[in-house]
Amino acid sequence: MLSVTPSKGAWLGLLYLSWLCVSLSSQEVFDIFHISDLHVDSNYAVNCNSGLAGPAGDFGCDAPPLLVESAIKYMQKVQAQPDLILWTGDNSPHFPNGTGSFAIIYENLKNVTEMFGKYFPGVPVVPVLGNHDTFKKDQVIPV
Repeated sequence: MLSVTPSKGAWLGLLYLSWLCVSLSSQEVFDIFHISDLHVDSNYAVNCNSGLAGPAGDFGCDAPPLLVESAIKYMQKVQAQPDLILWTGDNSPHFPNGTGSFAIIYENLKNVTEMFGKYFPGVPVVPVLGNHDTFKKDQVIPV
């Protein structure tokens, strides 16, 4: 039988999300944004590895900060005051073969957090870390 004990942070996040759901359940309709897998590359260079990329990115590259901020700005245009933003991880780029660092991951989390604060002040943001939000990537507790 598999047994996993959630960390204190996971319990607090679950309690907050439960409280928020109960608080919002009295409303008939509420607005939630769900954003995921931003894979921000703060070192993005035009043309990255595809040779075709412009300042807002390309399919073959991770997202430049300009593209991510543009997406969050558009979210605000669609709904300036949502009830909740669910932000489900994978914010850092696809580091090849163990390159990268915790400093880069932290910087990406900080930058995206600041973007949410800038465009959605006062809106609750519930972050959930993904496998690209740890260093080294996919590092999880063995079960």
